[in-house]
Amino acid sequence: MPLNPRITPASYDDIYARRGERNFLNELDREVLGDQRASLTSTGFLSNRDFSRYQAILARYLNQMSPACRRGTLLDLGCGVGGLGRELASVLGLDLIGVDFSSVAIAQARTASKTQLQGETRFEVADFSATGIEDQHISAVISLDALYLATNPVSALAEIRRLLVLGGPLLFTAYVERPPTGDGNVRVAADRWTQMLKDSGFIVVRRNDITKQWRRFMLIKHQRRWLERERIKKDLGKLGEAELSVTVAMLGLNGKPSFLESVNRFEFVCRRRASD
Repeated sequence: MPLNPRITPASYDDIYARRGERNFLNELDREVLGDQRASLTSTGFLSNRDFSRYQAILARYLNQMSPACRRGTLLDLGCGVGGLGRELASVLGLDLIGVDFSSVAIAQARTASKTQLQGETRFEVADFSATGIEDQHISAVISLDALYLATNPVSALAEIRRLLVLGGPLLFTAYVERPPTGDGNVRVAADRWTQMLKDSGFIVVRRNDITKQWRRFMLIKHQRRWLERERIKKDLGKLGEAELSVTVAMLGLNGKPSFLESVNRFEFVCRRRASD
């Protein structure tokens, strides 16, 4: 499982189409990953502590902005079925725009959002580099395990800068390759993101290596799935085989390096510069 595979909308359409048919896997994940915020049904990794931290970070920066921005719009970039964006927008008192390139995910997000009673919410199929959102319409941007998959990260960052209000926060997670020659190269890879952000008009407030918790949870999850592989195949058939192929790659059971040991996960907290 390479870090930057040739991701297509169709590949994620398949993932989201399978979601409703893997109840046993959802139950298994909740059983072994009690801290993961499974209720948001995100394909990225999100713990309860992560969610509380994201809420606090965004609230802090929003409170420093004008009243209009504090009551503005949150963009969830790579929103999937929209759970993270909906919950954050709700607790922060923001409207929500969710963008994803999977039409299946967006259809599911639109269905789920019908039960939301407060705030304006819309979900759109769009590329990260061309969202179709008006200039400086967004008060804050969040992207969970998605922005690093952009076909052109520089163009995606330019688009985020265009639509964010001056001083608006961008909070995202990204995976970087971990070369076998040592941990120092991981920091070099993360430095490339830092430089891209600075060149794109952002101030990098904080950059944290958050690999340890993610790797521990994913190891538990996929080891348990592998132990339960016969039941998974029996209950889910071809869908189970597809899910187990991910487990094989994660754990490195195919003779190739384990994905979990091949990458590090970083969290970036940034702001659009307050002046151009």
